[in-house]
Amino acid sequence: MKITCDVIEDLLPLYVDDVASGDSRALIEEHLNECESCRKTLEDMRKDIDILHSDNDEIGQNDKMIILRLKKKIMKRIAAVIVVAVILVMLVCVGNYFYHDYNVYVDYEDSGVYVENNILYGIRQTGGVCMMESSDGTDGKIAFFYLLDSPFDHDESNGSDDRIRIIMDMNLTWPDGAEAIVTDEEEAEKFREKGITDFAVLPEITIPENVDRLYYIEKDQIKNIDDANELFRKGKDENAEELVRIAKENSVLLWERK
Repeated sequence: MKITCDVIEDLLPLYVDDVASGDSRALIEEHLNECESCRKTLEDMRKDIDILHSDNDEIGQNDKMIILRLKKKIMKRIAAVIVVAVILVMLVCVGNYFYHDYNVYVDYEDSGVYVENNILYGIRQTGGVCMMESSDGTDGKIAFFYLLDSPFDHDESNGSDDRIRIIMDMNLTWPDGAEAIVTDEEEAEKFREKGITDFAVLPEITIPENVDRLYYIEKDQIKNIDDANELFRKGKDENAEELVRIAKENSVLLWERK
């Protein structure tokens, strides 16, 4: 019995997918050799399959491009969030520094300090006090100090009289064994954390009874005093005394014991 084209066309999908049995393949190929119409059908079928595969490849490639673009967008957003978070943390740290720790040296002309009845008055916080023997031996013991200012240290809206406070009381005695004085417990705790214990906590800075002169030290002389103290500790008295002399000449004498 002759195989019709309808039968061959039914078998062609199996032939194209290479799942037809050996006998079926032989039968189909024999028919194709004699039938141009079925060869054309086979050719069209193979073209359709090629187009389908090509479309699938393009769809897969498009999907990959879409996913890649989404990943890039997500990564950019994550990076932006990280940058914003870092900036916020930095702003918080900077704000905290300026609120709690930011202080600037106050020039004597702007300090507003004055002495009355051996008491030194002012409106800003004390930056530091240093004591030592005078270099020429004529002044007895001398002390240097300076003031610091902070935008949050005092309320500028109040009248100046409300902000005046005692900075130093020269009538009080420096506690025995204290190498330094701090005026608040928070500052004292910072010293303790560093292992420093040779200080005393008082509501205001005091000057020992044997200090005879108090100077307001200029900013550029603070390092000279720090260096002089270090030189004294190393036994280099002559070099230290020269730095003290220079500091005195460039500082303002505020008070001397009568």
